[in-house]
Amino acid sequence: MDEIKSQLNNIEKLIINLDKKVDEMNIKLQKVDSSCNKMDEHIIFIEDTYNILKTPLNYVKRSVDRLIGNNQNVELPSIKDKGMDKEIDKDK
Repeated sequence: MDEIKSQLNNIEKLIINLDKKVDEMNIKLQKVDSSCNKMDEHIIFIEDTYNILKTPLNYVKRSVDRLIGNNQNVELPSIKDKGMDKEIDKDK
């Protein structure tokens, strides 16, 4: 009987230890999730800024190309949303 109590006591200690580790992991996951959300917001900001500035930059590039005699009409590339596989281009 004492051996069973000892084993149950050991199992209880293991469960408590596992519970603490799960709690620690949850805290770490929340920090990672928060960082990912901040990075997502930053990426959206950069994409929006790029899309706003793309048209005026293309205009300046074409003007400079005409002045230096470059006849190649190369535009700045559009950013593609990797999650949706669609172009993010507010000019269209």
